[in-house]
Amino acid sequence: MTRKTHHLTWFEAFSLLTLLVSVMAMYGLAGLQSQRGHTVISLAKLPDHVSGGDAAILDYDIADIRAGRADVPRLFLANMPNNYFDIDTIPERKREFLRILLPLVLLANEEIRIERQHLLEVLALREAGQELPAAAESWLNELMVKYEVEPGDFPTLLRRVDIVSPAVTLSQAIEETGWGRSRFVKQGNAIFGERTWSKGAGIVPADRPEGRRYEVRRFETLLESVQAYALNLNTHPAYADFRALRSELRQAGRHNPAELAETLLAYSERGIDYIRAIRRVMRDNQLHQFETAKLTGILASDPQIAGL
Repeated sequence: MTRKTHHLTWFEAFSLLTLLVSVMAMYGLAGLQSQRGHTVISLAKLPDHVSGGDAAILDYDIADIRAGRADVPRLFLANMPNNYFDIDTIPERKREFLRILLPLVLLANEEIRIERQHLLEVLALREAGQELPAAAESWLNELMVKYEVEPGDFPTLLRRVDIVSPAVTLSQAIEETGWGRSRFVKQGNAIFGERTWSKGAGIVPADRPEGRRYEVRRFETLLESVQAYALNLNTHPAYADFRALRSELRQAGRHNPAELAETLLAYSERGIDYIRAIRRVMRDNQLHQFETAKLTGILASDPQIAGL
């Protein structure tokens, strides 16, 4: 079959050059988003005791975020502070849990957005028949491995490299941990109850049935737990319906976290009761209000606080 020769217009050539420069610049950086400075509050910087609003763990107004009057500050805790577990009033505990977890969820999504944007740029170059820089080709191959996609299956890759719903994520975090009070959070920063079958790699559940060998996977930081959760939803065959619906909603320009939650039937052995529970948590706490929340812009001076 004879291939038609397409001569680029000046605009097409300029657009491709811009994409190529963008992709090359991307690989001139030191390792993508993982190398960017993230502000982490050390436990030493937190108040010794939580005694009301004046001594809040993270001092920003969650009500402003709900109402869309403000963006979420870039304050990321590596672990749940010990004084969080001393909070004895439910409204305060809920407020602080959301303050702690919401920035981490948005940060994980921000990292995925960066991957997705770079992916779109690389795929645009491939579509135009342009030769990719070696580093870009290597990055694309690594991304396919990370998201468990067969080589060359770019439609599946694009469907998987996408953000998770903040409302669904927060709902599951609340249901899995009882607003962050579970021992899995205390002992291993485990927010979403992910399992591991490597002995000693996690925490043994007290109610694990006899003969079962799984453990609850532990993490070095809370962020790692959120990142692992997002990757799980983006790769595991059990959540194909979640990814399909998310793609449909993206194309339609809509948000529907309650509907997305219904696709996670396989997440828990509780089945439909689990879905009802996370939808109830979402509804009762109006978590849909966080669906379009975003982090503040990166400041010119991003202080690195002790404890990184």
